[in-house]
Amino acid sequence: MKIVREHINEKFTEYSDPIHDLEIGKRKIVFDKIWKPLYLDYKNKYGDVLIPKYVKKYFDLFKQQIEPLLIDHYVQGHTWTKHYAGETKFKVYRIMGKGFPLFKYGYFNVEAVGEYSKYLETYAIYLPHVYIISGY
Repeated sequence: MKIVREHINEKFTEYSDPIHDLEIGKRKIVFDKIWKPLYLDYKNKYGDVLIPKYVKKYFDLFKQQIEPLLIDHYVQGHTWTKHYAGETKFKVYRIMGKGFPLFKYGYFNVEAVGEYSKYLETYAIYLPHVYIISGY
């Protein structure tokens, strides 16, 4: 029986993510285009989304639309944390909450690990901005 050896001449390391490194599945997302129609449709059906009894229902609907685009993906674009504001890249683990009152400031929060960090942090993603989402 002959042993077959494979040699991969790539930049991957033990800690890298090959799909992400090769930018497989990379796409641009403008959250505004997803959020505004959802917001207007909801507002037409239920009225003012800032009424407390509607806030959770609306955010759940928002989360259903946005979460599948982000969970376990890398997101790159303008954001802020407690320590940093500007262009950054991070891997999203969950959507945590929204701007208060509901999206008034045009952002929502995610729990993610930054490109140069190993700790979970809260990142604010701005709805009007364009983001690059890439592989798992």
